[in-house]
Amino acid sequence: MTNPSDHTIGTFQVWVHDRRRCAETEEERRGWIRLDAWVNRRVVFLKARYPYQNVNNLPVFALVEEDCNDEN
Repeated sequence: MTNPSDHTIGTFQVWVHDRRRCAETEEERRGWIRLDAWVNRRVVFLKARYPYQNVNNLPVFALVEEDCNDEN
């Protein structure tokens, strides 16, 4: 992945899944699983906030942008 701002949430999820599959150690794999779970929680949050928007097409930075403290 070159520049995260050039990529969508959907392409970022694919990239994380690929890294998870290619992890060389169990510790590394667990780290990718944690990141994957965090991204999935943020996608659920964004879908609830923008029900008529395809959030997978949003830029990656939308995962950490605006009102992250609203997530429960």
